[in-house]
Amino acid sequence: LAAAGVEQLTGHSIDLTKLPTDNDGRFLLVVPQVDTQQQTTDRGGVVEKHTQDFVSQQLSFSDAYSEKVSDLKIAVNGALVYVGNTAQAEGDFVHTERSAEFPGLFANARLADQLLRHIYITEAPIWLEVLLILALPLMIALSFSYIRTAIAIATVFVYQRTVEEA
Repeated sequence: LAAAGVEQLTGHSIDLTKLPTDNDGRFLLVVPQVDTQQQTTDRGGVVEKHTQDFVSQQLSFSDAYSEKVSDLKIAVNGALVYVGNTAQAEGDFVHTERSAEFPGLFANARLADQLLRHIYITEAPIWLEVLLILALPLMIALSFSYIRTAIAIATVFVYQRTVEEA
């Protein structure tokens, strides 16, 4: 869906076989930045509003339905538009690094954004992996000699967490 939308918008075909994927053949999404705002309701409750960094405008279905098509065309201004549901009750969710329940509509929009900008997650070259495997422990060992012990221990802790997550 995302690739078809990008092809239609740009007029260029996308060879999906040339895009980087993981070992299971899945395209990897760049983790979106989420802007979270909290608002206090009239009853004293707090409502959180999450906005994706790649979404420039959201419009409710009722608002879009009540507008004239000519007005909507002006508002869109040639942009790629995805129409769909983000309600939790519908259950259209995918798993991402940041959220176990990321709306499928936003996943498609994020993928289209990556295809338009040519931003892809790729594996590091083997020479870089070897360099990091050798250099990081050496730097940590040298840090014990030149900096305070507490900072060196913190450095080792951060390195271990990085290795465990990878």
